Amino acid sequence: MSKKRVAVTLRKPQASADIETFVSSEPADTAQPAAASVPAPAAAPQANVAQSTITHAARSFREVTVYLPAELVQSLARYCLERNLDMNRVLADALGKHLNEAAPSPAPSQATWQSLFETLLRDYRDKLSQLWAVGRARRTPSGQAS
Repeated sequence: MSKKRVAVTLRKPQASADIETFVSSEPADTAQPAAASVPAPAAAPQANVAQSTITHAARSFREVTVYLPAELVQSLARYCLERNLDMNRVLADALGKHLNEAAPSPAPSQATWQSLFETLLRDYRDKLSQLWAVGRARRTPSGQAS
């Protein structure tokens, strides 16, 4: 008796989509091909985004598929199990911290520069007057007053 052959099937590849389709949450079957698409309007359509968001505890959530290395997923699962944490929350917190660290800090305003400059001038004036007093004290003999 011969061994049974295992049927192997390949997954159907996803239809290619342009970035505007991905960002606007438009379903793939209604999206036009990238070559025939018309330039998107300046504002992203809000109707599709609102339909795909979930509100929980006064926060809005949107489903996103992320592909991670298998070892990283195993480490994440172990970390969450050991600490009784939700994977979504851990990933959202880590991504939020990463994006906040990567965000450029706002440029200092004119008033900020001016106050910093004035503070430095005051500090240096005080230091110089102290050094001047020490130098004067060294130059005058101990018996004479200045």
